[in-house]
Formats: sequence, structure tokens, C-alpha cells
Amino acid sequence: AVVSTQSTGYETKSKTLSDKVLTNFTSLLPGHLLNVNVKKQSVNGLRCSFLGGMQGMMHVTHLTDLNNTKSVSEVYPVKRKITARVLLVDPGTKHVLLSSLPCHVTMTSPALELKKGDVIEEVEVVRVMRRGVFCAIDEGITGFAHVSKLQDKELEKIGANHKAGTKHKARVMGFRLADNLVQLSLKPSDISKPFLSYHDIKPCSVVMATVVSIEEFGLVVKLADNIRG
Repeated sequence: AVVSTQSTGYETKSKTLSDKVLTNFTSLLPGHLLNVNVKKQSVNGLRCSFLGGMQGMMHVTHLTDLNNTKSVSEVYPVKRKITARVLLVDPGTKHVLLSSLPCHVTMTSPALELKKGDVIEEVEVVRVMRRGVFCAIDEGITGFAHVSKLQDKELEKIGANHKAGTKHKARVMGFRLADNLVQLSLKPSDISKPFLSYHDIKPCSVVMATVVSIEEFGLVVKLADNIRG
């Protein structure tokens, strides 16, 4: 629900709301496009103010300049103006979640040619969090590798091998469409797998399989952890 929209193909142009249109919290809805001001920064994102005193949170995964090794406070100083889309409104707690990602602000279809199972020769770590690392894949395309997907050996704490600026080979494990993120694995064992899903198996391919059981109808074999035939 925005003031007006103009759709062209995959793109939708929207006008931001003003305090003349939005008079109180109850009239704020998911989908509204706002001009917000940075009020406070943290490693997890921003607290923003808008429309005469209302406040909302913007998580670090929803910041447009995520592919930057600078801190959040350096990239987003207090009082910086941002155009953001409302993702969630909780009337009970009055929490508002915002996003400044282009896919949400302009409602454009992500120009991703990647698919699950693709191997990317080089990604660069741009931000290290407690639960994993954010990686720059290409301009405007960001990936996230969970701490459990950084190396084959169990990792208790992210160290110098995965600090900001380091470059790694990676594999696409999936997508978080709501956050416009590509889920990555940097583990050599995942990268070296011949396939990750049934879709990766081509007819007439020669594959290595492990016999799981012998049945009356034939053999049950395992081609990967989650693929049997």
C-alpha cells in the first residue's frame, strides 16, 4: 500500500509517504515506502526515525551498502537519509522492520543468473558476524556462509582465515529471497561434490555410488548424503 505505483515489466516505481498521508502508527502498513533518517547504529543494523517521531529497525542484511568492509557507523552516519520499505509492523510491540534493499525498494526482480550447485571461483569476505560471514559475489549480489559452512573441520570461532578481505572458492547452496542473499558454502567437501540435488544429475551420466542395501527388486545405492537411487 503506497501512495501510487507505476509498473513496467519487473520494475515498480513508487512514491514515498509523507506525514500528511500517514497520521498515526495504526495507518502504517507493510509495503509502505518511506524516507527515514539514521538515528543509531550497531553491528546488527540501524535504528531509524521517520514521519515525525516513529522508529523502525533495519537489519544489517537489509542495508544497500553491505558489500563494504567499513563498519556500519562509517557507512551510515547519524542523520543520513535512506529510502526504505516497511517489511513488518507489530501493533503490539510497535516494532517496525525496514529494508533498503533494491529488490524491496524498487520492487525489481533480482538479476541473478546463479542456481543451486553453482561453483563460484572467488568470493570476497566483506563482513564478519558471530554466526557467519557475508561475501561479495558480484556487484549488487551478496552471499552469506554460516560458520558451519566455512571449513570441513569444526570451527568454534571465526579466525583470520575468514577475515574481511580474504577471498575463497564457494558453492551456491540455496537462496534467502526475502533477504536477497545467496546461501554459500566454503567447505571443500561441499565444493567437490559432483551434485547437490537430483536436478544436478544428467541422464546417461556415469556416477560413483555406494550400495546401501540389497533388495529383491535390486540394489539401493547412495550417490550423496541426500540422494539415493
